Amino acid sequence: MQLWEWIGVAPDGVGPDRQELLGALTLAIDLGLGLPAEHVLRSAICAHRLAGALGLDADQQRSAFHTTMVMWIGCHADSHEYGRWLGDDIAARRNSYR
Repeated sequence: MQLWEWIGVAPDGVGPDRQELLGALTLAIDLGLGLPAEHVLRSAICAHRLAGALGLDADQQRSAFHTTMVMWIGCHADSHEYGRWLGDDIAARRNSYR
């Protein structure tokens, strides 16, 4: 089963769909922050499952998924401060997950 089938959104058949674009963006976010591979995507899946466990309807579950996918956009804005405080901002973030 494809991710878009799992969350109930079918692609229109022309070019990449929303999930593919957001998925690619989250991989770039993971790389840019030194996070483990697919960290943001896993977080979005967890948000979707949590929304389901809370009894939210399908639209609300999809909203939780998409919100989590995009919540780290712009996350590199504080990298200069992390670099100044910790030396290597990417290594500091990466090490925080170990």
